[in-house]
Amino acid sequence: MAYKRSNDPASQKSAPAPKAPPPPLGSLELSLFRSVIGVIAPDWTVELQGFCAGEASLIVVPDSGEDLTGPSFAVTRESYGFRLDRVHWDVMTEVGVYSALPDVLAAIRRQLAFCSGVANSGSVTIH
Repeated sequence: MAYKRSNDPASQKSAPAPKAPPPPLGSLELSLFRSVIGVIAPDWTVELQGFCAGEASLIVVPDSGEDLTGPSFAVTRESYGFRLDRVHWDVMTEVGVYSALPDVLAAIRRQLAFCSGVANSGSVTIH
């Protein structure tokens, strides 16, 4: 049986273009985290760490570095959002995946609510 190919370009569908990877975490996100964490947890530090710029993570740790003070957090950008992991007593636990950084900061605030030296305000406004 013979098949006839159409030369009409409108009838031919092309594959969708691959999505560009999300931009890596950088100095803008670091500044946002430092300003908010400075209000809700003044005894915690935020750093931008990674082996290469494309895979940087935001790390939130107590200034003392001691597990007695509270947990540490790692924020990474994934293709589907922002992943928040908690490290406490050498155990890493996924807290969740969030679509926006303010949601990540709210989750960290909730996690730190029971740590000593953490301001437990009702909310923090992020502009």
